[in-house]
Amino acid sequence: MQLQVSRSSLRRWVHSGLLREGQHWVRMNPCCPRSDQLWQPERCAEQINRQRPHCRR
Repeated sequence: MQLQVSRSSLRRWVHSGLLREGQHWVRMNPCCPRSDQLWQPERCAEQINRQRPHCRR
């Protein structure tokens, strides 16, 4: 499954608290704060659709 959103949108939603570490994504290397992220696309889509119902496709 792909979310079909830009990286900047994901980054913005993480910084705003919409998507949370451990629930919607995890760090590939937990010891490194700038590590790549592994996303849970189903959980992200559920959260995005819950918060932004007018954006559903």
